[in-house]
Amino acid sequence: DQVLNQRNVLFEAQNVMQRELTLAKQVHTKLLLPRKIRLNGILINVQYKPSFEIGGDFYDVISLANHRVAIMIADLTGHGIQAALCTALLKFAFTAFKQSSAEAIEILQGMNEILYKGLPQDIYAAALLAVIDTETWKCKIVNGGIPHPFLLSRRLGRVEKLFASGMMLGLFENNVYEPGIEAEIQLGKKDTLFLFTDGLTEIRQRTDSFFGDHLVADTIIKFSAQTS
Repeated sequence: DQVLNQRNVLFEAQNVMQRELTLAKQVHTKLLLPRKIRLNGILINVQYKPSFEIGGDFYDVISLANHRVAIMIADLTGHGIQAALCTALLKFAFTAFKQSSAEAIEILQGMNEILYKGLPQDIYAAALLAVIDTETWKCKIVNGGIPHPFLLSRRLGRVEKLFASGMMLGLFENNVYEPGIEAEIQLGKKDTLFLFTDGLTEIRQRTDSFFGDHLVADTIIKFSAQTS
């Protein structure tokens, strides 16, 4: 009888965990935008696949003042329910700047202030912002802990790594936080900006090696050749 009671307790605990996991997944899914977004002449395609049932990776897009669009990708530390639910605060911190005239660095600093005050202990966010002016097609990028993005230049027929780096969000107060150096690029017709989290570069291949930056670049080149 004691063994049977223990099995029933474990079974019920498993059911409770599964219900919480399902609820967290529903909340997280509702926070995500569609996988294909058109905004102010920009086409954004998203591939999102968590390594576990749910995770802390996130993306969002908002319109800013002065004909600009801001794209964010982020990766919260940890996995599972806690990380997934923390994306709600991440979305709030980002969308607080909708239709504002803030620059990319100012948005990242503002997000850091909100996340520092609101995230649970030991949960932090790596995040990258790309702000595109849809009149001049200049793009400003600030990066706090996300792998360096790539630009596929159709005119030059090559892939270029874009270097921008700074601190993760939620670790330090704003008087200590350093958003890093902003990168600025000029986008050309049909250029592709490729943003990704370390979930891509840390995929293990059959050879047990990681899918590193060089393979990301090679894959972009192969894909562009197929679609050109």
